[in-house]
Amino acid sequence: QCLTQSIVDLHWFTSIPWVKESLKGVPCLLIGALSCYFYFASWNYTLALSLEVFSMIRNPFRANSKFRNTLCHALCLGVPVPVFVLLMVYGEIDQNSVKPACYLATDLIIGLLIWFLLVVHVPVSLLVVAYSIWKVWGQSVSSEMIYHALVVLGFNISWIPFSIWNGLSYFYQVPDWFINTALVLACSSGFTAFCARLIEPSMHRQLFGFICRKQPKKLVEDSFESLSLFENFLEEEAGFYNKFFEKLVSSNVFNTLYGLTFLLRNKKSQEECTSAEGNFALWSFKVFVEKKLHFRVKEYYPDPSKDSEFQRLRATLGLSDLNLIESLNIESNAKDLDHRSKNPGGRGESFFYFTADNKYILKTLTSEEMKLLKWMLPVYLNRLSYKKSFLAKILALYSIKINSCSSFYVMLMENILSKAKSPLVFDLKGSSVDRQATQESFGDLEDMPREVVYKDTDFINNAGTLELPQKEVQAILKVVTEDTLMLQSFGIMDYSFLVGIEFCQDLLKGTTYYFGIIDYLQKYNSGKKLETTFKKLKGPGISSVPPIPYRERFLTFVKDIFKPKLN
Repeated sequence: QCLTQSIVDLHWFTSIPWVKESLKGVPCLLIGALSCYFYFASWNYTLALSLEVFSMIRNPFRANSKFRNTLCHALCLGVPVPVFVLLMVYGEIDQNSVKPACYLATDLIIGLLIWFLLVVHVPVSLLVVAYSIWKVWGQSVSSEMIYHALVVLGFNISWIPFSIWNGLSYFYQVPDWFINTALVLACSSGFTAFCARLIEPSMHRQLFGFICRKQPKKLVEDSFESLSLFENFLEEEAGFYNKFFEKLVSSNVFNTLYGLTFLLRNKKSQEECTSAEGNFALWSFKVFVEKKLHFRVKEYYPDPSKDSEFQRLRATLGLSDLNLIESLNIESNAKDLDHRSKNPGGRGESFFYFTADNKYILKTLTSEEMKLLKWMLPVYLNRLSYKKSFLAKILALYSIKINSCSSFYVMLMENILSKAKSPLVFDLKGSSVDRQATQESFGDLEDMPREVVYKDTDFINNAGTLELPQKEVQAILKVVTEDTLMLQSFGIMDYSFLVGIEFCQDLLKGTTYYFGIIDYLQKYNSGKKLETTFKKLKGPGISSVPPIPYRERFLTFVKDIFKPKLN
């Protein structure tokens, strides 16, 4: 939005007499068409940004999506293309423009398209912003929402009179005072938006800090420290919205933890729930955090007429509701809450939150994942409750709706690496395509950075095999074989074998290994079939294959990574 607005502002320089005189003919027509193009694009970006903010307020746990960002840019920049083409084809050379700068001819009917922005963009963007402010009013993010609203309001005030003038000029003689007012506001639109952004404290601090900072006499060549004012501003502008969204996410994580803790503390029996139907019990309650929050929590069971199989699973692990309350309580989780929230983006659509004690993970689910999990829940819980399994254990399953925000599915699951202090982590699928996190090779595993989750190729290049006693290897392979057979029966693929390696300084303790099967809620659906078709072009060894060959390859790879000790 900043870039498109800046390009429109630069166009006003064509109103300087000697500049316009030198741009007669096709150059002026081209510049006029481009200015209209970026004018439309700037409106699109303003509306798109407001819709993105609104969407995040409705669903703050929505994962980052490169596809969604790409689609947004494609629509914002693509929709104005027909306007540009029409102006170039039907525009008039040496036209009598509706304003001093190179722009639309006074009698060109295409100019009425500008009214479309006034009719659609203005009410939609203002209503979206007003509703968003109402939704977050009284919360910690309300000030950030107001700063965004001022930018949108400033943009609309600057361009509404200009749009009205362009429309009315085809039917009426517009008074000179209105034309002059519209031109002054439109010419200062970039400055108005700039001033609105500067109201946000971090913006004006960054600007004044840059202006007052003493610049070194000699700048180092190719140094990133000597960013221009415009680059600094853009960086801070992007940072503002990132911080806004992070704060919004943190606020909702806080509310979710508070609601789940309240539920675990206060529910006495399933019979006391608001309603019980199908395979869930509905709990409805109100608590006061930043403001009064109304929770509607569905707690899922395979069979609500019996004791919770989740409680039985937790009992086999020696866990009670009190243990979960201790891990989810606000007092310990409030500090550095945002640092334990993970929204990785990419192909995954899940949001992760790690509890402060690192014992549990709250992970959101898509509707498709939830449908699959409810289907396999009886078999899954029966296996984990009575048999040895490496499947990451799901300890509770909820659907949560807070006030009028969109409901979201979330599961509480164990953190397989909860006891590890600084483990080396590998995510293994048995695939060789796009399964490399680093191009480096390390002579010693202990030298590998811990902040990276490594993949199959990294394991082959650096670890090769893991040496364990033969009986232990046999036991591991037996359990993995049974776990994956269950997953295959539900049409599941794309799961991973998580390997955590903890190097101990005490030679008597040696090296500790952690194993688990994670990300096992992906069916081989139409999307995965399409992915298989496209990735086949990269050659054999792709990750996306049907459940049966996926399991066979997975088991072969897991077997190959272990080297049984002779003694």
